[in-house]
Amino acid sequence: MQRSSTIRNAAQITNIAVLMKQADISCVKCLDTKKVWAQRNRNNDGRGRIQIQECPDCGRGEILLLSHSIPEKENGKTIYEINNNNIQARMEDLAVIIKEKEVEQEKWKAKEMSLRRKETIKGGVDMKNVDAELNDQIDMNSPEPAWRRHTEVVFDFPFETTKDEMINQIVEKEELRVSIDGFNMKDHLITQFETSPHQSVTQIGDNVYILFKNQDVTNRANAPWFVCGCTWSKTMTVHSVTVAVMQPKNVAAFNVCNSHKQKLSRQMTSIVPLTVERVLEKEEKEKKEKADKEKDVKIEEVEVKAVEMAEVKKDVKDK
Repeated sequence: MQRSSTIRNAAQITNIAVLMKQADISCVKCLDTKKVWAQRNRNNDGRGRIQIQECPDCGRGEILLLSHSIPEKENGKTIYEINNNNIQARMEDLAVIIKEKEVEQEKWKAKEMSLRRKETIKGGVDMKNVDAELNDQIDMNSPEPAWRRHTEVVFDFPFETTKDEMINQIVEKEELRVSIDGFNMKDHLITQFETSPHQSVTQIGDNVYILFKNQDVTNRANAPWFVCGCTWSKTMTVHSVTVAVMQPKNVAAFNVCNSHKQKLSRQMTSIVPLTVERVLEKEEKEKKEKADKEKDVKIEEVEVKAVEMAEVKKDVKDK
């Protein structure tokens, strides 16, 4: 009995590993939501009986927020209870994720084939040979990504560079220009720079993706110097900005674009939001600051009255 159970578990582990690869999922515990939930030990304070926390396997396990209800799904994925290790349930979730991914792929393939057909006809190819001509182009299902366009530029701006200066230098790059009705790169960058550090993938039109990353990076200077037998090197912080324009031409390239979207989504969901505790701390701090200000005003009023009273007493004494 134990041997058959071990074999069954080994088969499950193999199967879920295959599904995770197909779904582009890296953490089996949380399926890359970066979150799990647990019952709170202290739940009679009116702040909720459930705590939602970072996944202990791929995160730090820190509490993100408190809730009165059990979370169900995020982006179609189940938020699992911290002690839930049900492999079968995860396999079922992965099957749904893979199916949705396949549906997105088919939609994109239909648009890409339509575009190829228009290009082929525009090129003067006989209508009878359109399909044959399409098949001679980049294989739609080739494992190697093929691109209509894939341009990535990394900018390292001095820390004192203003946002406007950075944007102006980026839009001047010829290789990053995009000609799509209704899209303006400068306006797009202004929106993206509003949050820092920040990263995003934005789809524009049917088939173009703009990748944006903005972070502060501390680098060591390349030229060290020596003092009293010790090696010293200067450190400097720069604004590192990456902008990429991606236009896939086959499914593998399309998956790269969506993989960027998923990975960025995972990274962003791992950023700890203001927890209930932090909100309460902030409210308490603001309340204390307000009380201190009121106290200062009262003290000032008392001092003013004391001065006025002293002047009155002096006037009475003089008279």
